[in-house]
Amino acid sequence: MNNDNKRERRAKNGTSEGSPAEQTNPKNTERGDARRVRRTANQNEKTDGDEATDASEVRRLKAENERLREQYAQSRRSRHRRTALGLAVVGLIAGGIAALVPSVRGPLVAVAATGIFASVLTWYLTPERFVPADVGEAVVSPLLTNERAVVDQLNLSDRRTYVRTEDGPRVYVPRTPVEGVPSGVDLDGPFVVSDDATTSGVAFVPSGAELYREFDESDPLDGDDEPEAVVARLCEALVETFELARSAESTVEATDDGTHVTVELSDPAFGSSADFDHPVNSFLAVGITTEFGTAVTADASRLDDGRVVLTYRWPAGQVEADGGSGESVRNR
Repeated sequence: MNNDNKRERRAKNGTSEGSPAEQTNPKNTERGDARRVRRTANQNEKTDGDEATDASEVRRLKAENERLREQYAQSRRSRHRRTALGLAVVGLIAGGIAALVPSVRGPLVAVAATGIFASVLTWYLTPERFVPADVGEAVVSPLLTNERAVVDQLNLSDRRTYVRTEDGPRVYVPRTPVEGVPSGVDLDGPFVVSDDATTSGVAFVPSGAELYREFDESDPLDGDDEPEAVVARLCEALVETFELARSAESTVEATDDGTHVTVELSDPAFGSSADFDHPVNSFLAVGITTEFGTAVTADASRLDDGRVVLTYRWPAGQVEADGGSGESVRNR
């Protein structure tokens, strides 16, 4: 009788005999499902929140980088403009003194005009974009490393010959150190394949080709026919125009066998100028081969005190056919 009463109570409560796992209350099941749904929703919300935080952090870092760049550019512009204001003040003071002291009016008027003119140029010609030297070096260094790796992998010589072609200047590196560029060798592509395996190699567009083109457009060498004058102008552009070296001193020796140029550099930009086809070395080599229309052999060495010595050689009387597009040829 007691067992019947227990079974009746369990039936009223929605349970039945059996194992505890089988005795499931529907309300308890619904509550468990709801808790699992809430946990899943909370996990999804947490994941979405992490992604939103990451995106917000990226945007914040980008904004901070832009702010730092603008702050750096602004500091450089402020420095130039302070220089412009200083020149203007000097010019105005000189003009005022010239008005008060007639005995020295002539020189002071010249100083006043120079100061004001330089002030205007400095103010309005301030560059808007600055690229630090270490950024340029980070860009150039891998390219030079790749070219050097190609030369080493092909087991080519250390002879670098700069030459003009119909498509512009090229730096030719043969398998063996041949003099100049042998006839019949095609330098159109980066890989040079000829019937004579010793003259096969590579021919790259020099890294200084665009530098020389910009120099020739802004400050052409018209009127300079002597090697000493041409090399001096190229070195001046290297230091004063492009600021790729702190100083560059050149010497030119002409003999019956040919011409030998030596350029001594201090503090060159973009690392050591003794690297393969370094922009500093390349600019001078391209300038010489273009101006004199001859194949130029270039070498570089680094001294113990950090200075770099560049040497360029070309034989006497060797003039290439005019394969360029209007480039200068001085020794015809």
